[in-house]
Amino acid sequence: HPCQSACAVTCPPCRVRCMRRCAHKFCQKPCGDMCNPCTSRCAWACPHYTCSRQCHEPCDRPRCDAPCDVMLPCGHSCIGLCGEVCPHLCRVCNEDAIQRQLRDDVISRRSGVRHDVKVARFVLLEDCGHVIEVSSMDKMMDEENTGARQLRLKTCPLCRRPVLKTGRYGNVVKDILQAVD
Repeated sequence: HPCQSACAVTCPPCRVRCMRRCAHKFCQKPCGDMCNPCTSRCAWACPHYTCSRQCHEPCDRPRCDAPCDVMLPCGHSCIGLCGEVCPHLCRVCNEDAIQRQLRDDVISRRSGVRHDVKVARFVLLEDCGHVIEVSSMDKMMDEENTGARQLRLKTCPLCRRPVLKTGRYGNVVKDILQAVD
């Protein structure tokens, strides 16, 4: 958060409400204070993998790349991945929106990657609600944070809101927050 003090004054600890959260609770402390670690069992699980650690610890399971087997209310298959929150778009009913998202994918355009709309998988970023092609988002989330200037939370490529809640990226978020603390 931006410092609210005058320019010549050393910035005091941040007093804005902390934005950290997990599947079990929101942090109730001000941003500048150390959060109490959540000791509940990690909620990130799917039929293929389950984490055996406490919520605040790095997960001991990999990301699941299996397609989601949920049928959407429209009767079509989910475009997401197993164990993640289902994206609100349907490959058939929202084909134009999905094609537009793939065409406008900033991450893929930079690397020259093209995705097939018929097989591409997507992840719902729970903090902002945007639906992003998963291999592009994985690549962005897995880029190294090096140097003091780079040590910051990863953000949605569309709206720049921090990615904090999406299970697939929990270990990346925990690593960054641990380094900041």
